Amino acid sequence: MMTSPGSYGGAILPAAYRGDLIAIYRSAQHLLALTEDVLDLARLEVGKLGLFREQVDVGQIIDEAVALVRDYVEAKGLKLILEVPSGLPTVNADRLRIRQVLLNLLTNAARLTDRGHVRVQVAKDEGYLRVSVEDSGPGIPPEDQARVFRLFVTQGKRTAEKGMGAGLGLPISKRFVELHGGEMGVESTVGVGSRFWFTLPLSDPKAGKHASTRAGLDRSVSEPPSPVVMLATGDRRTAQCLQRHLNGYRVEVADSYEEACRRALEARATAILADLTQTVDVESTCIPVVCCPLARTGRLAEVLGVAAYLVKPISREALREAIQGLGRPVRRVLIADDDTRFVRFLARLLNAEDRDFLIQYAHNGQEAIEKMLADPPDLLLLDLAMPSLDGIGVLSRMRSESALRKTAVIVVSAYEETEGTAPLGTEVRLIKPEGFRLVELTQVIGAALSHVSPPRAFAAPSEREHPAKQPG
Repeated sequence: MMTSPGSYGGAILPAAYRGDLIAIYRSAQHLLALTEDVLDLARLEVGKLGLFREQVDVGQIIDEAVALVRDYVEAKGLKLILEVPSGLPTVNADRLRIRQVLLNLLTNAARLTDRGHVRVQVAKDEGYLRVSVEDSGPGIPPEDQARVFRLFVTQGKRTAEKGMGAGLGLPISKRFVELHGGEMGVESTVGVGSRFWFTLPLSDPKAGKHASTRAGLDRSVSEPPSPVVMLATGDRRTAQCLQRHLNGYRVEVADSYEEACRRALEARATAILADLTQTVDVESTCIPVVCCPLARTGRLAEVLGVAAYLVKPISREALREAIQGLGRPVRRVLIADDDTRFVRFLARLLNAEDRDFLIQYAHNGQEAIEKMLADPPDLLLLDLAMPSLDGIGVLSRMRSESALRKTAVIVVSAYEETEGTAPLGTEVRLIKPEGFRLVELTQVIGAALSHVSPPRAFAAPSEREHPAKQPG
């Protein structure tokens, strides 16, 4: 309702309704952010949250974060001050996570400050960059300053009165910074304001040690970096998935196989990961190459035998493009999803188009099959995780029903719902240009066999229909 008002035929809500709607929307956004924080926390605890590192300009990340909060800061009458010198060196960091840290510090500062300013500063010191966010808010008592980085601890009564304080943002931000080899801290005076700061080690190997600015600590970042695996597809979502599961490795992305070969040599990478569909020139590199069916959304669509795979949350433009990509008329649409709210959302997106869709709904897989057999639709918008019969089961049944073979299918589901469950291909190739020694070959075979599940033909019939999710 907030992001697609055109779905309502131009109707204008009264001011009081709009105010309530805005409040609901902000609360929903807060709950979404809280959910993401809890997921990040869980991944941190089990070591499944890796960093997608690249050479980044901290000044650009600050500009991106500030652009997202500027309206909110200025709407409160606060002055937003940026003190970011030009010519700063780049750092090897995860752009998304560092921006997340900055957004958390900026929104906290703005939320707790009623008058005055929010200031962002960056300074270069020996071996690291120091970024700080200062506010002229109420400040934090000395006895509370050591507690603000603990989980589920807010910044005292003042934060509770302001609302939206869950006690997750600062602890998670601190963990993100520490994953980069940096530190985070706070300096505050009651009645004057607070300054939260964090450091990022410079990627220049000549930068030396990262000397802590806090008393009693002297941390070195001279520990060996994680070995690099170069992904040759340019698919960042695939890289993020791999980073979660490849413990001890840093996954970097190249836009082509040629670029991957060049950058793999520069980074002294352990291996290059290429999709089976890519042309691999073994003679172009001395780096081992792993050719495998990577879990791109395009491949997921191919594996599932559907026209397209859209990852939740989706946009109106993505849905429109997927339907246009069918290349045939579409009028009758069945939406199969057990989330009634998401079903309504998809219906709104369809109704907002300048087309006369006839829309039906199903809230589980069995109901979807029954409705399609009674009245075959032109298009099925299918969620994979449903009760009674899941999306994979629906697709299997559709293939066995001649009346449904002409129905186009677009999967609209979470990317993670196929991780470890949908078979992506039948072949994995490891190419080592300089050849394998016997001991290497036996170790590779042993490692592969230890992670291959028994054939489904050996499983009980119930397990074949609903295979268990494989460990990542």
